[in-house]
Amino acid sequence: MRIFSTTIVILALLAIGGCDPANDPVVTPVVIVDHHHAPEIRYFSLLAAPGATAFNYGAAPITPYLDNGYFQIEWEMATEGSYQIDMYVSNDPYLDPEDPLARDDVHFKQLYRGLSDYVVLDTVTTNCQFTTDNILSCGRISYENPGRDITPFLNRLPKPGYIILRACDDTMRECTTMALSVEFQ
Repeated sequence: MRIFSTTIVILALLAIGGCDPANDPVVTPVVIVDHHHAPEIRYFSLLAAPGATAFNYGAAPITPYLDNGYFQIEWEMATEGSYQIDMYVSNDPYLDPEDPLARDDVHFKQLYRGLSDYVVLDTVTTNCQFTTDNILSCGRISYENPGRDITPFLNRLPKPGYIILRACDDTMRECTTMALSVEFQ
């Protein structure tokens, strides 16, 4: 009988307390989640042509004279959805917004990666080429991806510099960058 009485009392309290939301001690908050976070570059690397060596210690050599100028660039991205990649050659490891002659930061590759809307690690390897005509390209050459003449950037050879990888979310509001030390020969 005691179990039956306790059950009735609990049900009565729940019925009385559940009618007025102002007296309800459990309030479910409204959480607004912003899904636009900058992609995180986990690593960024360059695999030079076999046998290539750089004069500058720690720089990855990029030469048109070995393996027809081919080399590979690889990155791993932690992202919460689609992202865009832009690659630049630069004199320093930072992107400079004020460079009208494109001598400091030269954009040479753009790639859009359409992924699902959850956290994922995306690893990409792309084949690149640097020709004796100073054309730098990554991926399959096409009308949309013709390669870039970086002659204005190359004021001497060997030319120390950087390849900068910029990764932005699909809104282009949140971006991160990472730079690799390279030497054009």
